[in-house]
Amino acid sequence: FEKDLTKSKYLKSVWLRPFPENILFWKLPIKEMVYDLYILSMRDRLLSRDLKSINYLKNSKRGLVEVVDNETKKGKGKSFKQEVIFVKEGRLVYPILFRSKLKTPEIEAYRQRFLGTLKFKKSTPSSSIAIYSEYKNLSYEAKLKPAGMNLLFSALSHEKKSKSFVREMIQFLERGKSEKVILDSLYSYAYGLFGSSFSTLLENRKETQREKLFREMEEEEYKENADILNMPMEDLPENFDSQEEKIKRYLQEAKDKDGENSEKKDVFIVD
Repeated sequence: FEKDLTKSKYLKSVWLRPFPENILFWKLPIKEMVYDLYILSMRDRLLSRDLKSINYLKNSKRGLVEVVDNETKKGKGKSFKQEVIFVKEGRLVYPILFRSKLKTPEIEAYRQRFLGTLKFKKSTPSSSIAIYSEYKNLSYEAKLKPAGMNLLFSALSHEKKSKSFVREMIQFLERGKSEKVILDSLYSYAYGLFGSSFSTLLENRKETQREKLFREMEEEEYKENADILNMPMEDLPENFDSQEEKIKRYLQEAKDKDGENSEKKDVFIVD
C-alpha cells in the first residue's frame, strides 16, 4: 500500500507512460525488480478490479481502498461510498467491506471513528457465550435497540453453523412480540443452513422432511421420558432383581402404552 511504483528512481521520466517501457532495467537491481513484481502480484490477488483509489492508514498500519459502489454498477445515482479496509494479522490479511452514506456529516464522523478504532480479535466458539449472555440480561426494550441487536448478531457471527445456538436464539426471540423482522431473517438463515426454521409457532414453521422426522423423534423421546417420570409408582410391580431391570420395565410399559392405538412402525435412520 505504501509503495508507489511511479516514484521509482529507476524511471526514465516521471512524465512518460506506459510501464514497463519507462523503466531503466539495466540499472534496476534484481532484488528490487523481484520485490516490485511481488508487490504487483499481491495487488492483483488482493485488490478488486473495481478499484478507484489506494490509501494507507499509517497510524493503524492498514490498507484502505475505495471501490466502485453497488449503485453505480447498477446504473443508479451514487449515494454511498464503498471501501475495503485490509487488516493484517500474522501471515493473513483480512478484507472488511463497508459502505457509508455520502453527504451526511454524522455518517462521516462514524466512518472516521470506525477506521480509527477498529481492532482485530480472532473468533472462537466460546466468544458467543459471553456476548449472548449479555444480550439475554438486557431488558426487553433494550434488546430491540441497536446496541441489543449488535450483541445478538455479534454472538451469532461466532457460531454461524451451530445448530443448537441458532435454534435457541430463534425460540428465545419468539417469546416476545416485536421481533418479526429479525425473526424472518433468522428463519430464512436457519432453513437455508439446517433445513428448518426452528420455530415453535406452526404458522412460521418450515422444515424439510428429514428435519421434520428428527423433530418428531425428539418430541416422542421427550414424551416417553415425561410419561416415565409421571408414572404412578403404586401401579407398577416392585419385584425386580435390579435397578436396571426396573428401568427397562418402565421403558417397555411406556412404549407399549403409547403404541396400543398406533400403526407407526419403528424407524431406524443412518446418516
